[in-house]
Amino acid sequence: MALTADKVRATKGDALSFPAPVEGAARIYVGSLITLSASGHAQPATDAAGASCIGVACIGVDNTSGADAAADVTIDRAHLEWFPSTGLTQAQVGGNVVLVDDEVVTDAAGATNDVKVGTLLALDGSSALVHVGIFSDTDA
Repeated sequence: MALTADKVRATKGDALSFPAPVEGAARIYVGSLITLSASGHAQPATDAAGASCIGVACIGVDNTSGADAAADVTIDRAHLEWFPSTGLTQAQVGGNVVLVDDEVVTDAAGATNDVKVGTLLALDGSSALVHVGIFSDTDA
């Protein structure tokens, strides 16, 4: 389910952090997976054709009344983070996971456009440990 409030998750390792301009009229919550809009601006991730996940928002930004690039969001990448998941099995550990929305990850069979988030490293119930932005040769 898409985020409606900030979500701080357990993380491991140092992230590579970088700024990105935010899409006009967008609200980005802490912990939101981020994709780029057609104009190249950060937005809450959706399973959209041609989308590319660039990381996780480490600060929240409310640009709902702003134009494209009126605000910046800081994004983390290359760290380990636990995400809610659906449809993943232990046999898929080591493969790439894809996003359902700006919060949940799944395998390629559970999404329409297969927007990759990173490599699945471990499962704990319905939580998946993902190496964000680091990809495997295989998909989960």
